[in-house]
Amino acid sequence: MSSGENPYLKGSQPPMPCWFKKPTETVAYAAAALAVQLAFAATGVFFNDSWACLSGDSWVLHRMAVHGLENGVLSYLEPRPTLTQLPAYPWLIALSYRVCGQDPRFLLGLQMLLGSLIVGVFTAALRARLQGWRHTVGLALVFDPHRLLYSSCLLSEFWVWLAWMTGFLMFLRYEKTGRSSWLAAAFASFGLAALTKPLAGFFGPFLAAGLLVLKPRWCLARWKAFILALALYGGLLAPLLWRNARLTGEFPRYTTVSSFNSVYFNLAYYEAQKNGESLASARTRMVNLLRAELERQRGVAIPEISQEIACDRWKHLQALGVGEYEYAALSDTVFARYLKEDGPGYLRAHFRGALDIFTVSNLSWFQYWFHAYEARSFSGLGWRGGWRVLRALDLDALFLIIRLLEVATAALLLPLSLLGALLDKRNARDAAWLMAAFFIIYVAAVSGINVWGRFRYLFMPFWFVLSAHGLKASAATLQGWRAKP
Repeated sequence: MSSGENPYLKGSQPPMPCWFKKPTETVAYAAAALAVQLAFAATGVFFNDSWACLSGDSWVLHRMAVHGLENGVLSYLEPRPTLTQLPAYPWLIALSYRVCGQDPRFLLGLQMLLGSLIVGVFTAALRARLQGWRHTVGLALVFDPHRLLYSSCLLSEFWVWLAWMTGFLMFLRYEKTGRSSWLAAAFASFGLAALTKPLAGFFGPFLAAGLLVLKPRWCLARWKAFILALALYGGLLAPLLWRNARLTGEFPRYTTVSSFNSVYFNLAYYEAQKNGESLASARTRMVNLLRAELERQRGVAIPEISQEIACDRWKHLQALGVGEYEYAALSDTVFARYLKEDGPGYLRAHFRGALDIFTVSNLSWFQYWFHAYEARSFSGLGWRGGWRVLRALDLDALFLIIRLLEVATAALLLPLSLLGALLDKRNARDAAWLMAAFFIIYVAAVSGINVWGRFRYLFMPFWFVLSAHGLKASAATLQGWRAKP
């Protein structure tokens, strides 16, 4: 048998996954993750009452689920289905409410349990690739503030995080066994993530394209498996695209949230940065840009929209006199025209903003979790803000510690990830390691100027993996230097 031949392609049974063959480590990490998760839940508002966990987008998802149960339509402010949120998670919430009553804590408890179990499985599955260094990944996941927070929140990010980790594990099995069913299962998992949160929508094609560019021979040798996987991915999204086309008359219409964000958030952020003005002022101008376009389309004068109304996420739609679907089409028109006028400048700002994904704060959601809205968030504390610590001794110590931990984590993980690629170039081109990097690159590129801390949560497991690879490569390099006479 040649060194490049896979012995599992001849019908023999592939080895059992290491997390199943030796479950002690899996159970230990899962139990530790669950214990820390429950301790975190006890410190917040989880046990206060059934509605204490519903803030921000959680409330939108909750109302969509309730309307789904009452009216058969997953909607928020309109009788029509809401397309700013994809249907998978509101449907799951509605199912939970039907079975357990309208208390989100039953579903959140399931999230905490699954989020803890995947920590054990994920860590044990890295044994062959990282050896003892896998424990750095396991311990980081156990105590990761992102995991503790978002597993406890009614947010779709948790299920994307879970689906991406599951897909990564299935891809590892595909590399080990060569069986195309594992690759299909991995892309099916990515497809389920794409039905859960718009940000995850294009990861499957992005991954396939990235691997084809960086490992063309490897991909072409497996082209049938990749075609099957991508077809399955597209097949999962097809019913959603068909439904949205029927509702809006547009194809393909995957979601309305990207259209909503394009002008109201993205262009407002860019204009504020470019002109040195307040976000409220820039947003008011953008909303009135939408108003002017609507006037042009309808040929009817619409009163100018004040800053107070323009800065309310929902009231400005009422002032414009449009619904969600019409607003999305209007935003698409204005955004496309803006890019024709200042596309290069906006794209530069978009990709500069992508770098903020590594340090942007999660503290607004910690404020929601603890109902500590008056506490200092320290969200402005960044790379060069350490001196502010001396001035913050009288402020909320917990939020200060969390923010320092976020910045310190980025300062540690970024160089370690790069070290792994530089010191171990052969393994850095391994398909699994490339996939881990693609998760990070994809989230950063899609987020761009409109970046939020909870988006970073989606790639933290893979950032830990690449950093552990950097530690392993650094240790091997040092050992090699010491062994030289």
